[in-house]
Amino acid sequence: GINAEWPLRPGSEVTKSTEFLTGLYEGDELNAGSISDRDAKVAYLQKAIDTVSIASKAKLSVRPQKIVSGGEPEKTNEFLQLLGQCAASGRNDAAVEKALKMASKPGK
Repeated sequence: GINAEWPLRPGSEVTKSTEFLTGLYEGDELNAGSISDRDAKVAYLQKAIDTVSIASKAKLSVRPQKIVSGGEPEKTNEFLQLLGQCAASGRNDAAVEKALKMASKPGK
């Protein structure tokens, strides 16, 4: 099976090693290894997907539920590649702010 921490590790590592996702996560989310609830994992990943989509201006079709369950490896890989490209470009407060607004809307 897939390592339970893996789906969250890329976002956690990017947060620690670059400034790209600065401000996106707070509290328990800062330590991805402590997130064990499936819904919390999905919410964590959705924020990262939204931020990458906004920053890269790419329409990502990856679904956080599928990443958590280990499905859609091609779409997950596409997301991870874009995450790496965005992280290399540095901090993007505007993308983080838009993603946080999206996350706070009901039904998202």
